[in-house]
Amino acid sequence: MKRLFSIALLCLLTPVVTAQAKDYPQIEYVKSRHVEANTFKRISEYFDGQENQGDKIVLRTDPSVRQGWYLILMLDGDADEYPAGTRVGIKMILPDRKEEVIKATALPTPIPDASEIWIGLTGAEEPADGKPPVAWIVVIYGPDGKIYTRYKSYLWEKPEEEKAKQ
Repeated sequence: MKRLFSIALLCLLTPVVTAQAKDYPQIEYVKSRHVEANTFKRISEYFDGQENQGDKIVLRTDPSVRQGWYLILMLDGDADEYPAGTRVGIKMILPDRKEEVIKATALPTPIPDASEIWIGLTGAEEPADGKPPVAWIVVIYGPDGKIYTRYKSYLWEKPEEEKAKQ
């Protein structure tokens, strides 16, 4: 009877323990697309000349250039739940380069309460001829290097069944 009670209690508590293990927002999915500069212009910019990012965080390889190829991270919570000093890293393979391209940057301080993070390859880093990255992985990690969440494209690595065949 005690064993049955222990098993039942374990089954009831497992979801609670699992839910508490996810301390920070996770990347639900990522969209990849080319974005023109005028997409970012809002009416308020005509009045004060300042870019208004709205309800998203926009990080660019060249902050002075808006047009480029963007990975749009959709989080299951708000980015302001991450601690100060949180960084976003991308490793990708571009069609016109043989070696991996690695970029990392910190989230702005204070971190806005946005559930979207737009990471733009802009300026000299924009892929040639508007071609998207072939494969990529995005990692959000803390100032201590602890990985909070990651998301990779389908082509980033071989599927498990392909690895098992080798």
